[in-house]
Amino acid sequence: MKNYIYLLAIATVIGLMFSSCKNDEPGKSENIALYSQFKVGNYWIYQDYYIDSLGTEKMSNIIDSVYISKDTLINNVQYFVFNDSYYGSSIYPRYQRDSLGFIVNEKGQKIFSTSNFTDYIFTDKYWGQSSLDYKTHLIAWKIDWKMSPTKITLSVPAGEFEVLVNHGYSISYYYDKSDVLIDSIKADQYTYYAKNVGQVKRVFHYFSMFKEKSRKELRLIRYKVN
Repeated sequence: MKNYIYLLAIATVIGLMFSSCKNDEPGKSENIALYSQFKVGNYWIYQDYYIDSLGTEKMSNIIDSVYISKDTLINNVQYFVFNDSYYGSSIYPRYQRDSLGFIVNEKGQKIFSTSNFTDYIFTDKYWGQSSLDYKTHLIAWKIDWKMSPTKITLSVPAGEFEVLVNHGYSISYYYDKSDVLIDSIKADQYTYYAKNVGQVKRVFHYFSMFKEKSRKELRLIRYKVN
């Protein structure tokens, strides 16, 4: 009888350990609402940084703010209206909603996920005239976004957070006036979301930054979520 109780206790402990491991396994789907934090009145404040090709960073005097001003209907579907200060200047609206494990915008583009860690969730493309130098006539830009299945710990001025990462694999193409490809440069972009907080960091590039291998970062300094 004692041996039976002893074996049962061991089995129970092993079962609990296995259950705990399953809950922490990479790529486990979570409720998207825990990351989106779509409630009117919520806001996030970010500090802008410039990082050069050597990794030397410089904090700018730009403070970016994002707040949810209201909700609205687009094609009879509820969206939340985000008002952003565009890198310290004008304010423009964005529209987002939760949809089956994704955050999507008003164009239906999936910009974040807690349920898909295997596919590219969104591909963005852009063509434009270039003013970078006398050789470059056109620029083409493509970025494929894919969620990383493993959470990481990230420190920003607002604190330390466990985050999910959306990794953007970007490449820019440079063409001369005869539309001949003269160069292509790869770079990585990222957005980081924390549970019960929202977006805590963003890493991105302007076109001119691809060639100089520099980047911009927005890091959360304070926030309020209801």
